[in-house]
Amino acid sequence: TSDYYEAKANMNRAKTYRDLMRTKKQQLKDAKYAVREIPGFMDEEKTRIEALLQQFRKALSMVHSASDKEQIDSVKQISELIAESLTTQFLDNTCQVTTQYRAIHDRMKELNGSLAQLDWMRGN
Repeated sequence: TSDYYEAKANMNRAKTYRDLMRTKKQQLKDAKYAVREIPGFMDEEKTRIEALLQQFRKALSMVHSASDKEQIDSVKQISELIAESLTTQFLDNTCQVTTQYRAIHDRMKELNGSLAQLDWMRGN
């Protein structure tokens, strides 16, 4: 009878180990998929930041006095967004881009679009 209980305990430990390995295997697959998405996300991020910096330089070049409030506000918005992107965690412990950083990423797209619509930014 003691052999029976020992065998049963070993079987239960083996099942627990098997389940743990299945979980770890799935976590590894998820991490692998997440890591594959990072280069594309970073390329898009680079493009958005470069566009923001180009608009930053243009807005800064058009600030000649304190009355250039729209340009000053644009410089401030761009500066704050880039600073926030530099201080926000990029990846979480599952190798995925954090939701906070994705929100910044989306705000960069919105800000680039709204600044591009301004007459003084287009050169009109």
